[in-house]
Amino acid sequence: MNHRNTYLLFGGTLEAFINFRMHLIEHIIQQDKTASILCVYFGNTEKRSIPTNLKSNVEWVSLNGSHIGSPIYDIFPLFKLISLIMAKKPAKIVAFNGKSIFYIGILKSINIIRADVTALLEGLGLGFESLTKSTFRAKFRNAILKRAFRSIDKWIFLNSHDLELFEKKNLKKTAAPQICINGIGIDMEKFTPSLTAAEIWDNRSVGFCGRFIKEKGVHIVAETAKIVKSELPDIQFSLAGRTVANVNKIDLEVVEGWLSSNLINSISFYPDITEFYNQQSIILLPTTYNEGLPAIAMECQSLGIPILMNNIPQLQRAVPKELSFHLNENNDPKIYAEIIIGYFKSFESFSNASELCKAFASQEFDARKVNEKIFNFISVSAR
Repeated sequence: MNHRNTYLLFGGTLEAFINFRMHLIEHIIQQDKTASILCVYFGNTEKRSIPTNLKSNVEWVSLNGSHIGSPIYDIFPLFKLISLIMAKKPAKIVAFNGKSIFYIGILKSINIIRADVTALLEGLGLGFESLTKSTFRAKFRNAILKRAFRSIDKWIFLNSHDLELFEKKNLKKTAAPQICINGIGIDMEKFTPSLTAAEIWDNRSVGFCGRFIKEKGVHIVAETAKIVKSELPDIQFSLAGRTVANVNKIDLEVVEGWLSSNLINSISFYPDITEFYNQQSIILLPTTYNEGLPAIAMECQSLGIPILMNNIPQLQRAVPKELSFHLNENNDPKIYAEIIIGYFKSFESFSNASELCKAFASQEFDARKVNEKIFNFISVSAR
């Protein structure tokens, strides 16, 4: 590999690379014909296949670890990462969230990494939730995080909320270049509408996409379904997701209870999420999670499917201004239900919302525009 043009992209899972990073990788290859790219991830618990449609100058490396859980179990993955960095000597490193940003920052702070490092913060998630707390334990944890963060050269934020938090708490170097983008972007060719507004409306289904954890609000979807079905019994509610190894996961017995009572009509995992979207009329995501900007909000709106979400600061720019009422101020199931019922009673209102979503997504979430900003930013050395 030519070290001068070696990019190391470091993230959580192979699945995350496949779902969210491929268009960025392709953009780097297109813009830098001499680029060699190392895609490094903690593990592949979902047993996804390594992509074979990219050029031979893209290398995939698993650290055989886990992007969640205690750092105690990260000793061997970290040694593998350090060995890889020392052998390949990448010129540019981009770390995506959580452990990836933390470990790259720590290695940079002790001079094991000499490359130009960019952190792409896709929300605080559960890994950085201590940054919003003031307990003694949180302060101790934050002091360690701050050491890692302040060694990073450049920052990309997906919303102004996270940027303001980092500035307020002095978590990054004052002189560190930064940009704030509205989401990581999506492949507009993949998420091109194949249904008309009338066909989407005729699906008569409300969908939820996400992990089955309390922070994603799947229980609020069930509460909303109960209210909607009391007035419109024919409306379906469908869940696309799965349980995860998390202390905040939803009890499977509870989920099965929703199914048996016909409150929720189907639960499945979709490797190709467009298959799920094509069966839905509206997406409901009552998240309290420290989101960056959910890919779901970008994808479904590009297809002309309106999305309803909790009104948290991170999502202020997730929907068109004309549809700001889609952000529920109190995450109240009654308000979600009222909007859903209103749309299913008025095709005209639904059609208007669908068109607004498509136009907004085309303007805001086109990966080609977003990747150009990201590539130009990571390409210029911070020094």
